[in-house]
Amino acid sequence: MKLDAAAIRALLTPAMVLDYFEIQRRGHVQLSVQLCPQCGQLKRGSLSIHAETCLWKCFHCGAHGGIFDLVAGYAGIDAKKDFQRTLGIAATIAGVPHGIPNEDYSKLLEEHRAKRAAQSAA
Repeated sequence: MKLDAAAIRALLTPAMVLDYFEIQRRGHVQLSVQLCPQCGQLKRGSLSIHAETCLWKCFHCGAHGGIFDLVAGYAGIDAKKDFQRTLGIAATIAGVPHGIPNEDYSKLLEEHRAKRAAQSAA
């Protein structure tokens, strides 16, 4: 089964990515992280991630991007050259299993969206 990038992007949050790679963070809406996925800067507050838009920027090296760039950077791969691998890692982080029938995938996607909506409402 082919993974749907838009669906995975909708399910994935920066907090999930940071938890998966065991990276400490501060804040709720505007996350502050010490480790840049591009330059590896370990200075406090060098990386800022907006939790709702999933956009990030490193104030040390100027690198920036979206949620898939964040996943690829922490995984040590190039998102543009190996997008399918990045998408597979992102799907794993979001809890989307690979190789299930399309009707089951649609049902699972709706369950994930409802769960995420309930978490953001809390």
